[in-house]
Amino acid sequence: MEQDITLYQVLGVLPAATDEIKREYDAKIAAGKSREKEGLEDLMSAERSQQPVAYVISAVEGFEDEATVRRYAELAGPAIEHFGGRFTVSNAEPVVVEGDSPLGHLSMVEFPSIENVQAWYDSPEYAEARALTPLAFRGRVLMFVKGIKSPQ
Repeated sequence: MEQDITLYQVLGVLPAATDEIKREYDAKIAAGKSREKEGLEDLMSAERSQQPVAYVISAVEGFEDEATVRRYAELAGPAIEHFGGRFTVSNAEPVVVEGDSPLGHLSMVEFPSIENVQAWYDSPEYAEARALTPLAFRGRVLMFVKGIKSPQ
């Protein structure tokens, strides 16, 4: 069993007058360890309550053909929903505050897991929309990112 060594134990002397001081000191140390342990337990509990999620981030410079973009959206939306995805950002124009970016439109979809993302991307439900991407978008970047979702 691990035992803390106090200054009193190192010196090997404990005058009678300091017994009360030692008890107060030991109580404060024990209380501090208890608060530290409670804080760690709270942190671990919060970490356990965070749910893993995954995001698909799509950034494009622009659109090649508006009709093809509309068709892509008609096909992609139901496929995304089928695999548990939901848009958190849809075709927004980002405000670039640092650096240069040629990307003019950004979309982000949250999925329950990275496995759901991969299943969606490789699925027959998304295949037709996926085939349209070079015809619909100019300079498209598509990224999969693991994340965590804190309880609300």
